[in-house]
Amino acid sequence: MSIISISRDSKTHGEIVAKRVAEQLGFESVGRDIIFEAAQQSDIPEARIEKALSESPKGLRRLFGNWRRHLAFFRAAFFEHMEKGCIVYHGLAGQVFLQDVPGALKIRIVADIDDRVREEAAAHGLSTETAKRRIELVDRARREWTRNIYGVDNSDPHLYDLIINVSSVGIDKAVETIVDMAGRKAFEETGETMAALKDKALSARTEAELLQSFDEVKATCHDGKCVVSITAPLLQEEVVAAKARKIAMRVKGVREVSAGVDTARFAA
Repeated sequence: MSIISISRDSKTHGEIVAKRVAEQLGFESVGRDIIFEAAQQSDIPEARIEKALSESPKGLRRLFGNWRRHLAFFRAAFFEHMEKGCIVYHGLAGQVFLQDVPGALKIRIVADIDDRVREEAAAHGLSTETAKRRIELVDRARREWTRNIYGVDNSDPHLYDLIINVSSVGIDKAVETIVDMAGRKAFEETGETMAALKDKALSARTEAELLQSFDEVKATCHDGKCVVSITAPLLQEEVVAAKARKIAMRVKGVREVSAGVDTARFAA
């Protein structure tokens, strides 16, 4: 197995589970580190990328107009890191990014609300009511961010290969279960896995470069060939497409570019 993504609610010991799984498998444990990597590669202040990973699109537009570029740099850093293989990722949106990557194991860690409230109250010296409100606010914010940015609900079981309730089975059994599942044939690393990660990394890098010049961009790359869609009026298609091709061809790894405009999204 090459890549394991562990999504978790707050106060579920998900990070502990992830780090112990990585230790037992001899894998690298990766979390918030990717934010630093994205910041270093893009020369965008880390605080801005971190803000882009927590604010709603409405809030992001208010803070800075180029928020999509910040997210694209994060995605590029994510996929480039995943290409190294043998990774347990326990950061943001892994279950979304890895949805169609062959062999990636996607786990969600949950816990009973009463256990989570006790953890929150003990950690911060809060009353039960205050601790519960804080947890509910964090849960809501995470759901809304994923839904607003990627159009999915992070609690949707279809995003995961396995959901584990640590209140029921405990940390030790959760770790044992994930390690056992990671060894199964369905989650073996293949050439197809690495190719998918490489294509996704190139797509994100291409989008990030194009977003310096355009407000909304979608880039899909396969083996160096990229299809680019720019939100713009149809009358501007020739000029926009030519500019997009010129920019995209400067991205390392891009060999061929097909570009056009998305008038439906522009009209919306």
